Formats: sequence, structure tokens, C-alpha cells
Amino acid sequence: MSTLQRKSLLDYLIGGLLVKLGSFIDKITGRNWKPSSSLATSELIDRIKKMLDFEVRKNGTVKFVPHEIKIRIQWDKFSNAGSLDKLRSEILVAIIDHINDNLYHTYAPLNLEIKPDYFVDGVVLRAGFGEFASGGAELVINLDKNEASAVSTKEQELEKSSYSLLIKYLNDPEGRFIEIPVETGSVISIGRAKENHAVLENPSVSKVHASLKITADGEILISDVGSTNGTFINGERLDIGKAYQLDRDSKLRIGTVELSITLRDRDRETQHDISSVSSGSSFTTLTADQFDIKRGE
Repeated sequence: MSTLQRKSLLDYLIGGLLVKLGSFIDKITGRNWKPSSSLATSELIDRIKKMLDFEVRKNGTVKFVPHEIKIRIQWDKFSNAGSLDKLRSEILVAIIDHINDNLYHTYAPLNLEIKPDYFVDGVVLRAGFGEFASGGAELVINLDKNEASAVSTKEQELEKSSYSLLIKYLNDPEGRFIEIPVETGSVISIGRAKENHAVLENPSVSKVHASLKITADGEILISDVGSTNGTFINGERLDIGKAYQLDRDSKLRIGTVELSITLRDRDRETQHDISSVSSGSSFTTLTADQFDIKRGE
């Protein structure tokens, strides 16, 4: 055997040994990790990777990607803490691998937040640079179809409006009411427990009964978060976990408590009344993007 042949054989053997050693290291460090959950999780991870690639920002030769990643998931997709923790672990490992593989950097430690959301259909994914830069990307994914229902777009920073939310008991001889300062995007919890923003002291009301959200257009959304005695608009019980718009003439009932809700614009001194009426039954199912509270009891 010639010297050249011996060298080629030696290179081949050393190369094979290094490949096997690398595979072993990958195995024990999770580099060859494969998601163990559904195709929807794999699709979500793939979309996160593409979003990070899309949001790369260069500083000289260094590439930075968002370190703030927030995922809001339709509340009934991952309803228990164990499944959410497992999902978070799988996604976190995949993101770290992707950052390392592409020699990306982050301005701050990676912060991955995953929460169920009563105002979301499917999944809403947000990625941004936090205090280091404005803007970010948003992607909406339909878990049922295992595909993205919207492409990644730049978020626009919206100026928040300030309101006063006035919740009045109807047919109450004491004339009780609750006034809460809110702004665009605020989420207000309603229930019997003292931890709620709006506390309704009535046995028909669950500890955590419903949630209100103020939209960018100054509209009010409401969602039943799993109450026992239900939330009603114009006499029709709301489906748990779906967001409905309260119209001007909507009649709202929480358990057996009838309420009127007024949203006053503190910036423009205008108001939008949600008052009690005896007729009408139309309401619209909508989605929003923030919610963080436990279901009612």
C-alpha cells in the first residue's frame, strides 16, 4: 500500500470516528432532538425559526435575533400546566439549537413565554427585541390545519387610549357600581374572588367568571372563562373560551347579576354605553391577543 493510500485510509477512519463522536455528543446534549408532540408543535417550531431568520438585525458582522418570544395558545389546545411545560421545553431547546447553529446573538437572555388565551383562535406568536428596539413580528397559526393562516408582518406601535370602565348593577336599590381606569389592550377579570379587578359579591357568580378586553377601536370584548352559571348576552349563554363583542344595545348577565357597562374615553371625553335592553339577540364572535387568568369555578 502506498503512502498516499495509507494517508487516505487514515483520514477516512479518523473522519468516521469524528462523525460517530459528534453523533454521540449530539445525542447527550440534545442536538439531535426531535419534537415528541404533534405535527402542530413541529409546525410551530418551524415557524418560530423562520420568524427569527426574518427578524435578523445586523450590527457589523454580528447577527442579532429577538430574545422576547411570546406565544398565546387557544385555551383548550393545551389546557393543563404539564402539557404547557412540555411544549415550552421542546420549543426552547429548538430555539437555542437554531440560534447556535446559525451563530446568532441576542441582546439579552432568551425569554420564552407561553400562555393559554381565551381571546385567541389557534396560536398567536410574537417576537421582539424588548427595550433594545421597537417593532417586531407577528404570525398567526391555525393548529387544526397545521399551517400558518397569516404571514409574518411588522407590528405597528399603536398609541394607547385611556378610558374609564364603569360597571353598574341594574335594578340595585343601593346603586352600586365599579369604576376601573383602563387603556387599549387592558384585560379586566370579573368574578366573586377578591383577586378580580371587578368583584361581584353574589353566590351565582364564579370565583373567576368572565373577562373583558378593550380593543384598539374602543370596543369591549367579553369571554366566559369557565363559569358554573354562565355569562349571557341578550339571554343567550356564551360558549366558554370564545370572545364576543358587546354592542351598544346588548343585555349582559353574569350568573344572575344584570349589569350595564360604560366605557368613557378619558382622552376625548366621549363615551360608549353598553346598556340593558329587553330585546335583541345578535352578537359577534371575535378574537384578541392577550389573556392570563385561571378558569372560573
